[in-house]
Amino acid sequence: MALRCYWLGLIPYLLLAALATASFANTLGGYFVCDDLLHLGYLWRAFNGEAGLLLAPFYSPWLKDTSFYNFYRPLTELSFALDYMLYGVRAVGYHLTSLTWHVVNVWLLFALIKTLTDSSIFYISGSRERTNIAFFTAAIWSVYPTHSEAIGWIAARSDLLATAFYLTTMILFLRRLDVHKGSPPFWTKLWALPMVLGFFCKELTISLPFTLLALAFFKAQLRRQKLTPTLSETIKSSWPAFAITAAYVCLRALAIGDLIGGYAGSIGETLNTSLASRWLYTQSLFKIFHPFNDQLIDKNNPLRLSLRLIWGACGVMTLVCARVGGAIASKYRLILFAFAWLFFTLAPNLQVWNFSSTMAGGRIAYLPTIAIVLLIVLSVYPIGVSALSGNKPLYLKLAGMATLSALTVVFALTTIIDNRAWLQVSDMVRRIAGQLGAMTDDLPSKKRIALVNLPAHVKGAFAFTAPGMVEALLKPPLATDDSSASITVLDQQPCSYPLVNFSDFRAATQGKVSANSTDPAIELYYYDQNKGLLVASTETAPAQTAGRQMSSPQPSSQSARVDLHDFDAGGENFRFKIAPPLKPIDYEYARFTLTLSPGAVYDKASQSKEKGGRICYLWDNCPPNDDGESDAFKVQMIDVPASGKSKSYLVHLGEDKLWLATPQVSYMQVFLPYLVDSRCRLDLQFLSGEQVAPTLHATVSGESAIDARLSSKLLAGGQILTLAFDAEKLSGACGVKLEILPPYHYFDHYNRQLTAPDFNSRDLKVVETRGLKGCFVLKANDFPKSAVYQCRVGAVDAQGKIIGDFSEAITIDVRTALTAHEVQSGIDRQ
Repeated sequence: MALRCYWLGLIPYLLLAALATASFANTLGGYFVCDDLLHLGYLWRAFNGEAGLLLAPFYSPWLKDTSFYNFYRPLTELSFALDYMLYGVRAVGYHLTSLTWHVVNVWLLFALIKTLTDSSIFYISGSRERTNIAFFTAAIWSVYPTHSEAIGWIAARSDLLATAFYLTTMILFLRRLDVHKGSPPFWTKLWALPMVLGFFCKELTISLPFTLLALAFFKAQLRRQKLTPTLSETIKSSWPAFAITAAYVCLRALAIGDLIGGYAGSIGETLNTSLASRWLYTQSLFKIFHPFNDQLIDKNNPLRLSLRLIWGACGVMTLVCARVGGAIASKYRLILFAFAWLFFTLAPNLQVWNFSSTMAGGRIAYLPTIAIVLLIVLSVYPIGVSALSGNKPLYLKLAGMATLSALTVVFALTTIIDNRAWLQVSDMVRRIAGQLGAMTDDLPSKKRIALVNLPAHVKGAFAFTAPGMVEALLKPPLATDDSSASITVLDQQPCSYPLVNFSDFRAATQGKVSANSTDPAIELYYYDQNKGLLVASTETAPAQTAGRQMSSPQPSSQSARVDLHDFDAGGENFRFKIAPPLKPIDYEYARFTLTLSPGAVYDKASQSKEKGGRICYLWDNCPPNDDGESDAFKVQMIDVPASGKSKSYLVHLGEDKLWLATPQVSYMQVFLPYLVDSRCRLDLQFLSGEQVAPTLHATVSGESAIDARLSSKLLAGGQILTLAFDAEKLSGACGVKLEILPPYHYFDHYNRQLTAPDFNSRDLKVVETRGLKGCFVLKANDFPKSAVYQCRVGAVDAQGKIIGDFSEAITIDVRTALTAHEVQSGIDRQ
C-alpha cells in the first residue's frame, strides 16, 4: 500500500514534466544568439590557458565587463562552464540544461503550493483540494508564454537558476516556520544556503527576504492578536535573511564597483524613463495576460478569441466562488500573501520592466508570474463549497477545473508558437556564421568585409545587440582560427539597429587599399531580410553634387496613412515628386521649411499633448525593418512656427539604414498632423553632409589604411589619436567644440532633434577652439578609465550655440590600454 501511494504521488510530477517539456521542446533547436556568443568566447579563454576567468565572476563584474550590464552572477557563469565541459559548442546541450531547470522549477512550485496549503498558516482542508490547487498553479505556470525568452535564450538562464533557489528557500523556511506538526526536520535549518546560492545567480533574489518576512508575519499574526508581539515575532524569525542580504549587497558592491549596478551606459539611461510609460502606455501589463507575439500570432488567430473567452469564464467563476464559497480565513490570507509576493517580485524589475509587442523582455516576468497564477487559481477554483446542497459542489469544481484546464491548453499552444521566434533567430545566426566563415576563408590579407543592416532581433528574439557578438562567430570556439579582425560591423550599437554611421558606410563603398589598387579595400555586404542572407552591395561611390530643391505650395490629394501613428486629429499631406530619382547615398540630410500663412491654425491642444509638433515623412521602396515589416512614417519632432512665419528643420537621413538601403527615391510623402487648414507651404531640400555639419576624421598612429577610414578606433598604450575637423563650409561658424561622452554612453540614444540648442548635459568633457579647421590630439590616459567612449564636434556661433548639425561620432576603445586606477589628464590642442 505504501509503495502504491508513493507511485501515485509521482503522477502529478510526471504530468507536469510532460506538459512543460511538450511546450518548450522546440527550443532545443535553438542556437547561440546575442549574449550567448560573448559567454562562449569567455569560456573558451577560461578552458584554454586562462583558468582564473572561472573564479573571476566571484570578485568582478559578469564577463569582467561594465559596458552595459554591470551584474554579479558567478553561479550562472559556472553553469555555462559546466555545459561547455559537457557539450562544447553543441547548442542543444545548453538548451536542454535550461529546459531541465524549468522542469525542476515546476516541481518545486508544485511542492511549495502543497506546503503552503498544508501549513497552519494557510491551511485548506482536503488533500485532494490542496493537490488540485498546487497542480493547476504549477501546470499553468509551466506553460506560461512569457517564459519563451527565459527558456529559449541560453543567457537568460540566470532567471531559471535564481527561481529554483528562491522556491527551495521558501519551502525550507516555511517547513521550519510551521511547527504545528512537531519539530521541523534538521535539514530545514539549511534554508539560508539556497538563498545565498540564489544571490549568486541573479539580483532578483533581493526580494526573497521580504517574501520570507511576509510568511513570518502571517504566521505570527495567526498566533497573536496584538500588533507589537506580532512584529516582534516576525522580525525574530526573518532577521537572518536580511543579515545575509546586507552581506551580499556589500560583497556585490565590492565586486562590481558600484552599489546599484545593473544596466549601465546608454542602455541604463534609456531605461530611466517614466514608470507609467513603461508599465501602462506600452501595454506591458496587458501583455502578461495576453502574451501573444504579434508577429507570429495575428489578430484573427483563434487563440486570441479563445483566451478572451477563458478570461471571461475566469471572471464569472471568481464572482460565483466569492458568492457561494465558504468564508475560509486561510484562503484569504493566502490571497493577501500572493499579492504581497507579487509586489515584492515586481519591485526589483522596476528599472527594466518593458514588454514589446513581440514579447521581448518576457524573461523578467518569469518569477512574478508565479504569484499571478496563484491568484488566478485561488479565484477560479471553488474552495469551501462542500456545504452546498446536492451536486452543486461537484458541478462548481468541474467548472473551475475545466476553466483552468482550458487556460493551460491555450497557454501551451501559444507558447509553442511564441518559441518560434527563437528558432528563427537561431537559423539566421547559423546562416550568417556559415557565410562569414566561407567569405573570410578566401579573403585576401589586405581586404576587409563590412557588414550592415544586421538585425538586432528577429520577431522579438535577440540577435546582435552589442559590439563583439558578430565577431564572436569568427573566433574560437565557434571557429578554428580567429578571423574576426577581417570584418567590420557598421551598424550603430548597442541597441540602435535602425541607425548606421554614414561616414563608415561611405568609406565602405569607395575605400581603396592604396591609390594604385583597383580592388576595393572593403567589400560591403548587407543583410537582406527577404532572402535571409548576406548580399554583396553593388553601390558605387556617392556623387559630389549640390543640394537638389523641390517645392509643393499646396497639399496633395493623396490620403496619408495617419492610423499608423494614432493621430486623432486632421493634418496636411504633401507629396514631392523627385525627377530624375536620386540615390539616397548622395544626400545625407533633408531640410523641411514650413511656412504658415496669416491666420493658419495649428491644433494647440494636440501640440501640447504631443509636446510639440511633428513632421512625418515616407519615401518609396521603403525596405523592411529588423522585423521584416515595412516602415510607415518616420517622425521628427518640431517647434511649430507662428502664424505668418517660417521655420526650417533638419532631418539626418544618412544615418538611417532604411534610407541607405533604398535603391532610389522618386518621391517623398510628408504629413503634418494637427494642421487644421491648408494655408501652409512646405519646401523640401536635400543636402550633402558638408553643407550642414563639420567633418571629423580620426586616425591612430600605426593603424592600417583600412582602419584609418573607419570611425571606430582601438587606442592602445603609446598610440596617439588625431581628430582632424573642418567647419569652414558652415556659414556663421566662429569656432568648434569637441564633445566627449562618459564611458559606454552613445549619442544615438539621446535627443534625436538636430536643432538641439546646446551640447549634451551628460558630457564628460567639452573642449572649445576658435579655429574652424585643425585637430585635437588625444592619448589613452586622457580618459578616466578603461572603457569605450564616443566623441563628436559641432560648429558654434559667436554665442557658443550649435550651427547646423554635429559631425558623425567617433568611437574610441581604450580598454586594452588602461587600468581602472589611471586618472584623467588634459586634452591637448594643435
